Amino acid sequence: MSHLQERVALITGGASGIGKGIVERFAREGARIVVTDVDVARGVDVASSVDGIFVRCDVTVESDISASVAAALDHFGRLDCYVANAGFAFAEGPITDLENELFEKDLSLLVRGVAFAMKHAIGVMRDQGGGSFITTSSVSALSAGMGPHIYSACKAAVNSLTRTVAYEEGVHGIRVNCVCPGSIATAFPAKRVGIDGDEERMRRLDDAIAAAWTPVIPLGRRGTSADIANAVAWLASDDAGYVTGQEIVVDGGMILGRTLPDVPDV
Repeated sequence: MSHLQERVALITGGASGIGKGIVERFAREGARIVVTDVDVARGVDVASSVDGIFVRCDVTVESDISASVAAALDHFGRLDCYVANAGFAFAEGPITDLENELFEKDLSLLVRGVAFAMKHAIGVMRDQGGGSFITTSSVSALSAGMGPHIYSACKAAVNSLTRTVAYEEGVHGIRVNCVCPGSIATAFPAKRVGIDGDEERMRRLDDAIAAAWTPVIPLGRRGTSADIANAVAWLASDDAGYVTGQEIVVDGGMILGRTLPDVPDV
């Protein structure tokens, strides 16, 4: 397939996990790709594997964002799609343990990073006469109990930005949409608890997460990076040309509801 043939796409957080899956899917669809990440070694490898370019970008730094957009223009001459995918969760635990420093780190990465990416990428897309901006959110933005408090609140802000900016930019031919992943089998949980790279502990953690979440997923399995990449590729393509301001939930039905325990005989 070549639904994105010759289109230029920039994917943040593209060195691993969901971002890497999006990069690989876009490449199969014929896109020309800019991979950005703070992990230079992995980012260079991923970009090289798809004949793209890598730009180191910390999305908490506005000048890094503007430089990455400029690099896309310098190398490819345009920017058709921006995927704001980079993310992490810093503030964990009960709300009574919240630390201001971690709160600010979440806010800067998950909300400010998306807002300033919109500023710079959409400015370019306006000049071109159109484009597609896609945000990666989470089911934790839509339902309680799916993620840490501040992470969930920040992702809800991303959903709101997606809608309000879509409303504003439709007149310029720019579509803005959001993908909300559910439980996805990546190294993200291992990074949150500091065991990324320890293969045995990562395997045990993944098995524990699968045991906990799979029973409440109607489709009977956790998702993969490819599941999310499929949705993002569709949103970026002309097949979704009349779709904007939407939250596409990709979770196997996880947030539809949970089965209550049977009431015991009395």
